[in-house]
Parts: sequence; C-alpha cells; structure tokens
Amino acid sequence: MKIIPMLLTFLLGYSIWLPAQDTDSLITLSMQEAIDRAITESSEIKLASFQMDLAQAAVKDAKHNYYPKLIANGGYIFNPDPLQVQEGDLVNLPTAPIPIIFPAIPVNFTEKNTFLAGISLIQPITPLFKVKSGVDATNAQLEIQQIALEEAKQELTLGVKKLYLGSLVKQYELEEQQWKIKAQEADLKDLENAIDAGLQLKIKKLAMEAELLNLKQEQLQTQHEMATFHSQLKNLIGIPPNKKIHLQEMTSSTSEDLKTDLNKLQEGDNLAIRKAQLTVEQADHGEAYANRDYIPELFLFGTYQYQSGFDFIPDDYKLLGLMLKWDIFTFGKRSANRQTSIIQKQMAEENLAKVIKDNQTAIQTAYLSYQHSKALEATALKAMQLREEQQSLSDNMVKAGLETEAAAMEVASEVAAAKAKYYSAQLGILLSLAELKKLTATE
Repeated sequence: MKIIPMLLTFLLGYSIWLPAQDTDSLITLSMQEAIDRAITESSEIKLASFQMDLAQAAVKDAKHNYYPKLIANGGYIFNPDPLQVQEGDLVNLPTAPIPIIFPAIPVNFTEKNTFLAGISLIQPITPLFKVKSGVDATNAQLEIQQIALEEAKQELTLGVKKLYLGSLVKQYELEEQQWKIKAQEADLKDLENAIDAGLQLKIKKLAMEAELLNLKQEQLQTQHEMATFHSQLKNLIGIPPNKKIHLQEMTSSTSEDLKTDLNKLQEGDNLAIRKAQLTVEQADHGEAYANRDYIPELFLFGTYQYQSGFDFIPDDYKLLGLMLKWDIFTFGKRSANRQTSIIQKQMAEENLAKVIKDNQTAIQTAYLSYQHSKALEATALKAMQLREEQQSLSDNMVKAGLETEAAAMEVASEVAAAKAKYYSAQLGILLSLAELKKLTATE
C-alpha cells in the first residue's frame, strides 16, 4: 500500500491545459479542495480506517477476558434399561464437574427420564496475567493502525500536492510550446511573403518548417500525457470520467520557511519511528504472554445444578471452589512459543535501529533538497518577474508597430517557461518540506 510511487508516475506528464469546454461539466478545484476530496474518496484511507476499527474491536475482545464467564447448561437423558454401577467405579456424571468414584456400594439408576439444568460462574485468577499481556499487545496494535492511517493521509496529501503543482508546471510548458509554434508559423509566413529568391532563403525556410514540426511533436506528446494523467487524477479525487477539471492557479507562493536547523530536525521523532517502537513493545508483550504459559491456571468457580433422575444425590445443589489446571507436558510447544517470541522481539529491535538510522539519512537528504529548491525559487521568481515586465514592454512595442507579433509570441513563450520553472521550484520546496515534516516531529 503505497500511494506516492503511483503518483510519481503522474507528475512528469500531467497537464491542465484545457480547450474551450462546457462549463456545466467543468469542476474548478483549489489545492485544499483536491486534498479533501482525495481523502474522502481514497480506498487506501478507507481500508486503513477499517484496519483501525478491527484493532479497536480486538482490544475490546481482549478486555472481555478479564471478566467472569457465566455458563448455562441443560440436558435430557433417556434410560430405557436400568443402569447399575459397581462398587468403586469411576463414572463421569452429567451433573458433576469432575469424574466421581462411587462408594463401596452398588448404585442403580432406575429413572427412564432424567432432566438436567444448571448455571456456573467461572472467574480466572492466574490467567489474568496472560490477559493483561494480550490487552497490552492489542493496544499497541491499535496505536500502530492509528499511525498507519495517519501515514496514509500524509502520503495521499503529498501526492495530491505533487499533482497539483506539477499540473501547473505542465500547463505552462504546454503554453510555452503553443506560443513557440505560433511564433514559428508567423516567421514562416513572413518568410514566404519575402522575395522568393536565393538558396539561403530556401534553406532557412526548410529549417524553420522542420523546427515547427518538432515543436508540434512536443505539443502532441504533452497533450497525450495531459489526457492520460488527467484521467488518473480524476480517479484519485473521485470525479466521474465524463467531468472535466480546472485547477486554480496559485496566486502567491505556496512555499514556507523552515524554522529550525538540521541538527534539531534530526533530534525529533516521526510516525515511522513511533510505529517501530510500538512493534518492539508489542513483541515484548508477546514474550511476556509466552512466559506466562508456564504458570498453572487457577480459576474460582461457583455452580448451581438441578437434576431429576438420580436418587442418591440431591435434586439441586450448589458448589463453590477453586479449580487448578496445568498442562504438565506439551511436547515442546511452550518452549517453541517462547523462542518464537524472543526472536520476534530481536527482529523488532533491529528494525527500530534501522528505521532510526535511515531516518537520519532521509532528513539530511530532504534538508539539502529544501535548501536547493529554496535557492532555485528565488532566482525563478526574479526571472518570472523580469519576463512579465518584458512581455508588457513587448506588447506596447507591437501596438506601436515597433515589433512583430512573432517576436511578441516568442516573449510570451519565455514568460510561460519562466512560470513553469517557478512552479517547479515551488514544487521542490513543498515536497522537501512535506518530507521533513513526515520524517520529524516538527510542525
């Protein structure tokens, strides 16, 4: 169950460049709306929630073993022939909890119809130690499932953010290609209107036509990627295939500053470490449970019984006492269970050490990625602002007849390219920050 690997395949190809559409079938989404819809519709989140519900039910089931069991019994015996028990015979009567050795006198059962009924209350005493280990283990499993649910939400949220900003990047890449195609077509038209003479002009025209075809091929590839991943994104956030979506452009920076340094980040815990710690705790409870298999089971019991067919015992009677049970020989089952629990604990401890070590490396990698993306954002923002200023000047020059429309289209393509780089830098910051927040306890 990994959401991010699947979403990574979307990022490089998805675009939200859309032609004129029916507004009735167009759904406009902000980033937060897309995240909320994805969490609501995600099967992974629902499955993780069901697993948490199962863990909660397991805790309740384990706790029930603390309480006494009330058992009702009843029966009917038809005895067509008299039954005689000889002196000293060992007989297991339906009304007795243990076999009875009859006294040194013969006993006859002459009643053909015997009715039996009773109720017993049994309270475990020494088994309560095992019950506690079981309850502790199920509580640890419940917390593990709660962490798994939170991890699934983190991964899904991160995946939607990747798609959202990645889509904006692809939008401007496609816009850049379209402006370049228009500029190339305008240059070709100007060339065709020029004096049709000279080999150099023909060579230039052929080169421009070839470049135009290359640009159209790139555009077709981007449109194909757009259509494919557009369908995947709608499936992720639960929008019907026949609906179209439009993602709102980010009007301000989506990135944020990191308010702590690398050393402090590496001191924090995270969900993965906590889950590994809980696995160690769970294994520890499992070892305790296995060790308590060696303790004899002592029960307190009380019973009330009624019978109508045996004259030598009362029609009804009450018993109160203690019952001891211990498996003397289990052919190595207890020792095997204990050895298994010890190995599981050793594995859990080794896994915890590995998770902590891997976490330190991952934090350092994400921190370096954040610093790199932050530097890129600053330069990309300045470049985008300069390109937008250039476009404004270019538009004025076209109106004044001082520049061709083809040149203005080239400037427009550069503006789109600058915006794509800016959103790419923001995407890098967002991903590295999200990774750091997942790897640490820092908010």
